[in-house]
Amino acid sequence: APLRAAASAGLRCVLVSATLPQHTFDELQELFAGLGAAFGPGLHRTATGCIEELVDCSGGDEITLESGTARKLEAMMDALDRVRSLRTLVFCNKIETCRVVENALKRRDDSYQVMAYHEAIREESRAASLQTWLSPPSPSQPPMVLVCTDRTSRGIDSMWCEHVVLFEFPRDPSEYVRRVGRTARGAGG
Repeated sequence: APLRAAASAGLRCVLVSATLPQHTFDELQELFAGLGAAFGPGLHRTATGCIEELVDCSGGDEITLESGTARKLEAMMDALDRVRSLRTLVFCNKIETCRVVENALKRRDDSYQVMAYHEAIREESRAASLQTWLSPPSPSQPPMVLVCTDRTSRGIDSMWCEHVVLFEFPRDPSEYVRRVGRTARGAGG
């Protein structure tokens, strides 16, 4: 109630939230009589024109973290080769997984320019990678892959990003929309 106590009687305010749990909304209605709410339809939906493809990486005779990672790496490589986008984002939940993906892509061959964007990378290197990845593609460059954590899922818009790979499914469902929202955002989408 400190907010209510500090507010003058005629104060009008707007409270904005990307997510609003029902219990929080109920408390706000109790604190502020006559509170109006505006909820937007479709706020957490994937962009029109975004094609979602789910790849089943389960199976195999061996069910271990290592064998699961190997199957996901193989599926990711197949998708990258099939789609061959100029710019691809690969999202991982943890820095350790980013490093596994980065190393696998770099060991494979020189067909992709691989960059990283996560907390374990120095700020200068992160900024340089992002700047390069956001720059317009040139015909002489190989396709670029930016391997990242959710740090990249908010506020980065690139009209060149055509492909997003979720190497690991996000822990928070709303993060899924933020991740896949990095594509279909350019002039045509």
